[in-house]
Amino acid sequence: QEYCEYITANELISFLERECNMIMKEDMYCDTDRFGKYFEKKINTIQEVLKDWNDYRLWCEELGCNIKNKKLLLPSDFYAEHDRMSNKYADYLRIKCRTQNKKIHFMLMDALERDRKYTFEYKNLVLLVPRSEGDFKKESRELKHCVKTYITKVAEGKSKIFFIRHINEIKQPFYTMEYMNGNVIQCRGYRNCGIIDEVNEFIDKFLIRARKIEYEDPIA
Repeated sequence: QEYCEYITANELISFLERECNMIMKEDMYCDTDRFGKYFEKKINTIQEVLKDWNDYRLWCEELGCNIKNKKLLLPSDFYAEHDRMSNKYADYLRIKCRTQNKKIHFMLMDALERDRKYTFEYKNLVLLVPRSEGDFKKESRELKHCVKTYITKVAEGKSKIFFIRHINEIKQPFYTMEYMNGNVIQCRGYRNCGIIDEVNEFIDKFLIRARKIEYEDPIA
């Protein structure tokens, strides 16, 4: 109920369950020994869907959409509508920020330069800091997700965005990570897929380094 006044908690739960089941329909475990792992994955998937839906809801609100309309708020083809609204919101931000583009650009460049201290390498993976607005747009285009809408948020210091790559395929988008204040907010691969074990291990090692950086430099 805290997420939106126009739907009930039960409606939101049913929506999250439906989307979660659609994502996981090809990964249903029959072996009871693996039920614990399946249950953990389902909880993580629901949390990811909720994060995506909350982004979608906020975009709708800022674009002036009628969020009292439950068909808009809880669409039947959610991720298709999420992608459509993501593109629409990115266009809106471009128009809104046209007069502020230079200011946003320089703020972004300063933020990204400060964030380069987080560059990290472990085993076959490396964490990179975007170099420009164009990198955000390419990441969105290649991985089919909405990180391009985070440019202003990063410029204003409200978020940090990092790219995870295979060392031997440094130019090929693999996973995108949002990080802030010692915590990974989200980490998504192609079409918002969840985190695989290789990336999970990498993130655990990265967090040790990142928290050390912030302990030694509190304004990082």
